[in-house]
Amino acid sequence: MGAAGAPFNFQTPPLFQVIVALFFKLFGRNDFLMALISITFSCLTIFILYHLGKMLYSEEVGLYAITFFVTSEYFLFFSQSGLSDATFTFFSTSSLFLFLRALRSNRTRDFWIAGLLTAFCLYTKYSAAPIIVTFLIIGILNRYAINRHWFVTTIVLPLIIFVPYISSFLFTVSPIEIGVRHIPLLGLNHLKYAYYLLIFAPVPFVHALIHTCFGRWRHDKFAVYLLIAVIVFFVVLGFYHPYFRLAYPLVPLLSIFAGSLVASLGKSKYYIVAISIFASLMLSLGTLRYTTKTPRDVASIVDRYTITKDTAYIYSLTPPNIYFYINGEIAVPSTHPWYRMGKRFPWLLRNRLILEKETNVLSNEKRILLVHATVFDTFKDEYPNVYDKATLVDNIDYEDAPVYYKDIFNPLRNTQQSYEFYLLSEKDILQCLDQLWNLGFEREVKVIYVAP
Repeated sequence: MGAAGAPFNFQTPPLFQVIVALFFKLFGRNDFLMALISITFSCLTIFILYHLGKMLYSEEVGLYAITFFVTSEYFLFFSQSGLSDATFTFFSTSSLFLFLRALRSNRTRDFWIAGLLTAFCLYTKYSAAPIIVTFLIIGILNRYAINRHWFVTTIVLPLIIFVPYISSFLFTVSPIEIGVRHIPLLGLNHLKYAYYLLIFAPVPFVHALIHTCFGRWRHDKFAVYLLIAVIVFFVVLGFYHPYFRLAYPLVPLLSIFAGSLVASLGKSKYYIVAISIFASLMLSLGTLRYTTKTPRDVASIVDRYTITKDTAYIYSLTPPNIYFYINGEIAVPSTHPWYRMGKRFPWLLRNRLILEKETNVLSNEKRILLVHATVFDTFKDEYPNVYDKATLVDNIDYEDAPVYYKDIFNPLRNTQQSYEFYLLSEKDILQCLDQLWNLGFEREVKVIYVAP
C-alpha cells in the first residue's frame, strides 16, 4: 500500500518522518498508523499538561486545563490528523514542563532532560526556535539562583545536537533557495494568529486573556514564566506566514491559564466549565463529523488505469496524503536535495529510481497518467502543452477538512476543489515530450513508477 520512498526534502526536520518510518517498520504500512501516532502523542500531551498545571497551580487547575485543551477544535483536529503537529506539541510542552520543574528542583538531571526534549523539538519543526529563546530569557532572570549547568544543558546541548542536521541542510539546500522560499513568507501576522486561536481554541484563548488582564498571576513567578513562554512563541510566530497549525502548541499553555481562572471562581465554576465544554464542542461540530475517503478513491482510480492501461509512470500533482496511497516507487529527480545528499552519501540512493534531467526516458512510454489537484492549477498555465494534449478521463470533487474553510486567510477556502485524472497516449507524449519531462522536476510534482 502506498507510494514507497518519498525522498526527504528538508521542508521540515526529519524526526517525525523517522517516527512514522519506525511505526511502519514495526506494524506495516497502514494509514491508520498515521492517526495512531497523532493519538499517541496527543494522549502523552494530556498527561504532561495535567502535571504542568498541577505543578504551577494545583491538581484542580491541571484537570481544568486538560478539559479545555481536549475540547478545543485544534485538539480535535490534530489529535487524529496524522500530521506532525501533535508530536511537536508534545515535545514543546514537555520541554517547558521539564525546564520549569528543573527551576524548582535545581536538579541537573531535569535540565538535561529538558535540553534533550528541546533537541527533539528542533528536529520536528523549525518553529521550535522560540523555545530556546524562552529558556534563555527565564534562565537570565534566574541567573543568581539557577543551577550553573542550565545554560550548557538547555541551550548549548540542543543546538549541538541540531548542528549535524542544519549543516546538512545548508550543504544540500543553498541559502539562495532558502531565501527564495521563506523571505516572501515573512510579515506582521500577529493579529492573524490571534484570530486562529480565537476561532479554533476560543475557550482557552478568551479565558487566558481574562486571566492575564485581571488575574493575580503577577505574584507567582512561575506563572510569569509560563506567560513569557506564550508571549515569546506568539511574537516570533507572528512574523511568519499565517498557517493556522503553527499556533497549536500555544493551546495547552493557554489552557493552564484558563484552568487557573476558572478554579478561582467559586461555585459558579462548574457552570462555566459545562458551558465552555458545550460551546467548544458545538463550534467544533464540523470537525467532529468530518470523514473522508477521497485519498482511497483517488488511489482506486489510479490503480484502475495503471492495471488496465499499461501505464508505468504517474505524475502526481497532489498533497502528500494522496501519493501515500498510490502504489509504486517515487523517483528521485537529479534536481532534488535528496539527490545532492546522495552524491555525498551514495547509500542514500541505493535501489532508487533516479531521473536525470539530461536523459528523457519518456519517449518510449505508451501512456502516462497525470493526477492533478486543482490547488496546483497554476501548472496548467506554466505547462499548457501538456494539459492541452492530455485527455481528462476522470474527476473527483471533494471537501477538505472544515478547519481549512474556517481559515479566512486560506486563499482556496471558497474554491471548489477536485482531483482530475489526465491520460496521455503515446502520440500525446511525443508532442509534449520536453514539457512533460520538465514538469517532473518541479518541486510540487512526484513522479511515481509502477513496475510492469
